[in-house]
Amino acid sequence: VSTRTLQQLTGAERIIRCMPNTPTTIGKGMTVWCATSATTQADKQWFTRILEQFSKLMEVDSDDWVDKATAVSASGPAYVFAFAEALTAAARDLGFSEEQARVLVTQTCVGATALIEQASVPVAELRQQVTSKGGTTAAALNALELSGFDTMWKKAIQAAYDKSKTLSR
Repeated sequence: VSTRTLQQLTGAERIIRCMPNTPTTIGKGMTVWCATSATTQADKQWFTRILEQFSKLMEVDSDDWVDKATAVSASGPAYVFAFAEALTAAARDLGFSEEQARVLVTQTCVGATALIEQASVPVAELRQQVTSKGGTTAAALNALELSGFDTMWKKAIQAAYDKSKTLSR
């Protein structure tokens, strides 16, 4: 729901609209937010003091940016879960038990995201560091590329953004 709609529904001028993601429930989330021009610095400080206990915060300039962030971050955990599901299924297809596949995939995701968080280099460089020319990772990434991996993600994020814009009206 847009800040304008919230203003109309409530009669309030000072509105903060936020979109947290589900990892907020375990203190590891991301919350993107915007505020109306009538919102005071004190309002913003109060809001951030509360939410920073559960998540990293990103203030953006407008509802449209909240909608864009919704497509990436609020929906993002589902994308990670879908990836983990597919990787787990592939591991099972190779003969790993459900538990073995879960451990392999979970720790791989935890470790990779920790590297992203701690690295001082772009994600693309981290990927390149893992990819040996002519190696197994290169073969897998080539298969993903040939399957339209990047295009698929762009379409998925655009679909989520379009839906977010529709819902926020």
